[in-house]
Amino acid sequence: MIDWRGGFMSSPRCFTYRDGNVLVSEYQRMGTLLDLVNLTKNADKAIVEPLALHLTAELLGLIELLHSVRIVHADIKPDNFLVRHTPATK
Repeated sequence: MIDWRGGFMSSPRCFTYRDGNVLVSEYQRMGTLLDLVNLTKNADKAIVEPLALHLTAELLGLIELLHSVRIVHADIKPDNFLVRHTPATK
């Protein structure tokens, strides 16, 4: 079994509303997943397949863990995921 806890960061603030919650965290130096995609797109380079597979597996594992504790991420999109590290920068 894979330990996905390293994929989560601390959230110093949480705003709770009747119909949802917003967790606030510090912006990561690598930016969002969308930033990574745009960076490679603007450089006329494709994200190498092993990195794309790694990031996909990380996202699916984290989402599966969230669902296992009955948390639903209602706005899954690339700009809502911060990249903390890539396999080469761990």
